[in-house]
Amino acid sequence: MNPQTIQERLNQQQQGCIAAETLWGELLPGFCPSREQSKLWILRHGFETLAYAIAETASKRLRQGHMTPDHAVRFASRVMVDRDKTEQAVAR
Repeated sequence: MNPQTIQERLNQQQQGCIAAETLWGELLPGFCPSREQSKLWILRHGFETLAYAIAETASKRLRQGHMTPDHAVRFASRVMVDRDKTEQAVAR
């Protein structure tokens, strides 16, 4: 990997974090996970899976009427893990 490739990956990660925070703020106002949490999710699951999990979390919050920040983070994490497992199973 060369310095330019590393810089491009870091820029993509930064843009993904900003986009995730914006999406989270639009769909789940009042709380947003830390930038470090967003980075971890993007590195582990990718941006598309993170965006899907944010939307699913917002949907569950609407159905329930309330969700604590801790519950929202744990639920979003579970959605991402489940989606990754499903995609891996389909790929087999």
